[in-house]
Amino acid sequence: MHYMVGDYYPDGNLQDWLNRDQTNSNWNSESALDIAIGLARGLHWAQTSDPELVHRDLKPQNIMMDGMLPKINDWGISSPPQE
Repeated sequence: MHYMVGDYYPDGNLQDWLNRDQTNSNWNSESALDIAIGLARGLHWAQTSDPELVHRDLKPQNIMMDGMLPKINDWGISSPPQE
């Protein structure tokens, strides 16, 4: 039997988090910028790692939220960049 174990994120994915928290008074342009910067850092790490990786399926459902910190998830179809 094969299985995979990963971290549990009670805040869910970015899509669910936005649907739930968009009406929250804590949601503002600074929050959106913090999330965007976190995603950019994660993608920068992947594209400068050895070997380089391209996610190829980045969407709100594949970004898990750990409080206000986004975690890029589902690297199943990632690949090295095409040259």
